[in-house]
Amino acid sequence: MAKRKPKEFIECVHLLLDKKEFGRNLYVTRLVSWNGGIIKLEKREFYKFGDTEEYRPSKCSGFSKDEFQLLIDNRDAILEAFDKKG
Repeated sequence: MAKRKPKEFIECVHLLLDKKEFGRNLYVTRLVSWNGGIIKLEKREFYKFGDTEEYRPSKCSGFSKDEFQLLIDNRDAILEAFDKKG
């Protein structure tokens, strides 16, 4: 049986709201679409793999009270970014 080729993911960041670095991890709050799909709001963790300086995507997570306030404070920019296409 032939091995499946891993699916390639293409991300398009429409709006970067927040970016925080903690050690070898980076946390970003952003509006993003994957493979030309629907624009979604996400908070994602990135990590440095091995001895490289390159960040790789990890898991998405929920929002704290302060992060939710950031969303409220940037409401207009978020809604505008949702309306933009690719």
